[in-house]
Amino acid sequence: MIVVFLGPTLTAAEARTELDATYLPPAAQGDIYQAVRRGATAIGLIDGYFRQVPSVWHKEILWAISEGVAVYGSASMGALRAAELWTFGMVGIGEIFKAYRDGLLSDDDEVALVHLEAEEDFRPATVAMVDIRTTVALAERSGVIGAKTHAALVDAAKVLWYPDRTYPGMIRAARGRCDDEELAAFEQWWRPHRTSRKRDDAIAMLRRIKFDADRELWPDAPAFHLERTALFEDLIRSARAGNAAGSTAAARQPDERDRDAALVRVLALDEARRLQYEIDDAGLYDAVLRFRAERELIEPSDLNRWMAARGVGRARLLRLAADEARIAWVRRVLASEVDAMLTDHAAVASRK
Repeated sequence: MIVVFLGPTLTAAEARTELDATYLPPAAQGDIYQAVRRGATAIGLIDGYFRQVPSVWHKEILWAISEGVAVYGSASMGALRAAELWTFGMVGIGEIFKAYRDGLLSDDDEVALVHLEAEEDFRPATVAMVDIRTTVALAERSGVIGAKTHAALVDAAKVLWYPDRTYPGMIRAARGRCDDEELAAFEQWWRPHRTSRKRDDAIAMLRRIKFDADRELWPDAPAFHLERTALFEDLIRSARAGNAAGSTAAARQPDERDRDAALVRVLALDEARRLQYEIDDAGLYDAVLRFRAERELIEPSDLNRWMAARGVGRARLLRLAADEARIAWVRRVLASEVDAMLTDHAAVASRK
């Protein structure tokens, strides 16, 4: 059985056109151990969690290799782990893996991004730095921008915190630092021409796994001794018990006012869907900025504390910000009807 951990880099539907495999969500700590326990004979690691929950541990990959399982990595978390473990037999595929292995890249944030949840196919809401680099380089090769604008865009993107890293955000940050006409040209060019190094590397890995599987020529792992430490035994116990790492925020018992407010959210969001109100990448970026500003979560440390106190992960934060933008839009659209309803509301709300 071939198991591939996949998320925002490539949809499972796209991946299945390249390789018949069992596709699982982005990997967290213990997931590779569990996959081997359930019968995986080869594992492809593309996407994995970085900060929401503990990341895939090096030792569980080494354990899988020691059990005779072929483990491949590319594109995102897979490229990171392969660059760290290729000498122990993990097979790294793609340009991103090579860049990490050779020291051309070192920061985790080069491949990190924020994505939506499983029910929305892990759709990415921000852009990985490696993909921005690839797209901006293509823009220069295509004559859209020159070297100075290329450098300014890359520098502007790199300074952004990875949950804020989008093409519109990068363009805003680069204004005044490069040629205005070239920046305007890039702003018109990037949507139909953007490219993804992560996606290309992921597809290359799937094709390599298929090639090896069709010929039953799995890579040989170098011999090494796996020390089963106390920490590794803890990982096994945790994985077997199915314990999910991370904390959840305690919530007070909701009252009727909370339920009424929740009902309003349900109806407002349903109306936004009915009226086909859509939020694109730029709109989502602005929605997150407004969400943070309204709650005075300007500094990353403030946002992190707010999220930790409520048990909110990055994917849920994006959904909440998008929902607030949808509700605000419905409020504007129905403003006159709401005003007309206030008299009726006052009548039924009065208990005397």
